[in-house]
Amino acid sequence: MPWNGAKQTPVPKRGVPSVGTGGQPVSPRLALGLAVCASACAAWVGSSVVYTFDVSDGLVLSLVGLGGLTWAAVLAATRSDAPGWDANGPAVPLGAWLVVAALLVRAPWIPSAPIFSDDVYRYVWEGRAWAAGFNPFAHAPIDPLLASLRDEGWKRVNHPEVSSIYPPLAQLLFVLLAPGGALAWKVLGALADVGTALVLARRSSRAAWLWALLPLTALESAGSGHLESVGVFLLVASLAANEAGRTGVAIAAAWAGAMVKLLPGAALLPLVRGVKVRAAVVVATVVAFAPILAAGRGAFRGFETYRAVWAFNGSAYPLLAAVLGSSAVAADPARTVLQGVGALVVVGAAWRSRRQRDAAATVAMAAAGAFVLLSPTVHPWYVLWPLGVALWVDGPAAVWTLAAVLVPFAYRVLGTLHAGTWHEDPVTRWVVWTPVWALGAYVLVQRAALGSRRRPA
Repeated sequence: MPWNGAKQTPVPKRGVPSVGTGGQPVSPRLALGLAVCASACAAWVGSSVVYTFDVSDGLVLSLVGLGGLTWAAVLAATRSDAPGWDANGPAVPLGAWLVVAALLVRAPWIPSAPIFSDDVYRYVWEGRAWAAGFNPFAHAPIDPLLASLRDEGWKRVNHPEVSSIYPPLAQLLFVLLAPGGALAWKVLGALADVGTALVLARRSSRAAWLWALLPLTALESAGSGHLESVGVFLLVASLAANEAGRTGVAIAAAWAGAMVKLLPGAALLPLVRGVKVRAAVVVATVVAFAPILAAGRGAFRGFETYRAVWAFNGSAYPLLAAVLGSSAVAADPARTVLQGVGALVVVGAAWRSRRQRDAAATVAMAAAGAFVLLSPTVHPWYVLWPLGVALWVDGPAAVWTLAAVLVPFAYRVLGTLHAGTWHEDPVTRWVVWTPVWALGAYVLVQRAALGSRRRPA
């Protein structure tokens, strides 16, 4: 089935792999059932860590393997030449079945403790700080002035010496969800994932089922309650609205996404046109940031620490840092170079696509891909950004689905915490990123070859 959701006339079933018994291809529904089972198994295995606190190599390998099985099963279920397809579309259920399956594979994660990441505890703490009259941009969690807010959850706040780095709408969500604790964030993440899958269903059943069932999406939303789930939903919703010609809705959704996590703001570059619209976006942004700016000169101290110091699971950064003799310090030329390259990629994409109707999707894809491939810090949940956009635009979908399958391997580092240290094994980066870069290069070569054949002699 074309990834643009267009209907397709059935073709003779030539060359269909025999993945069933007796030489017969597996049916779409059976393959989809296998995908749901693999994803649910990943959720059950991963959520069981709460009882052992043992993020072992066996666990991460299981998540990677089950993710690969889920991917293969969804591909088998959504083959355009598989039995059960006809001129009216695929015999693969969407709608209510998609929602049920997405919630089913997230259900085991929701009641379990967020073992793979402790970001959600900072979300809750910052919400409580605002409610108590303190600005998290002016007061880091360790600030003695906030001692009265310390509880068991505060003990799990990561980097308590660093002030907040989250945009305004994220801060509002922190306040609203603080009474519900980590559980509220996990539920919100699961619901946001369902919303993203339903939006992607407008593009294709394959895109929708991949987002709904890939273990990474469930782990990072219902498992860890990350903001990315909300941000990706708003970004994909913006791209869908833009394609439907609803520019105002597209701008509002992209702006809201940027106020949750900054990356969706890239989609605004081709969307915001005209003096009045640009002025409205600027005014809305200034008003939204006003409470943050009230922290004074140190308002963005936490963000600067993140930008200039932190490093984990990088792709291009470790190689460039080794060449330039750089390290994770403020004066790091490798970071400066990669930040410049990333900016050029986004600006270049905006310029090349300036007259295209889908320019917002092109720029968003460039920004999300550059962010993950060039950033010194690539937590597994960061891959949700390019994955969500790639499933919408189709082109690099295989590359970022592969990244989503492999990146849970980076959680191997959590196994080192038993010894009281944080030790990142360089082998992990090679295992995760070498196949992604290789597949990406192959896709680019194939596109170049296809483009040269289409050009007139």
